[in-house]
Amino acid sequence: MSSQFVYYLNLTSNHGKAGDCIECRQCEKACPQHLKIVEHLKDVSELFDNGRAYRQNNQLLPYVGYPRTLNAIRCLNEIIPE
Repeated sequence: MSSQFVYYLNLTSNHGKAGDCIECRQCEKACPQHLKIVEHLKDVSELFDNGRAYRQNNQLLPYVGYPRTLNAIRCLNEIIPE
């Protein structure tokens, strides 16, 4: 399991998901680096909310628990390059 996916799961357990963005673009107006935040959130949502990484990680839920978690991580690392 990629560290990015684990971080995303931990973050979204208490906060909103990237797909919850309502595209008001207030964050982009306030961003001092002029990032296209809404577009980045769409990309993150596509990958992590219901995308490839999400589906593949849900298939590995039976592996949860040490050392089965290590087996699941190994399987994911073979499928999803970091």
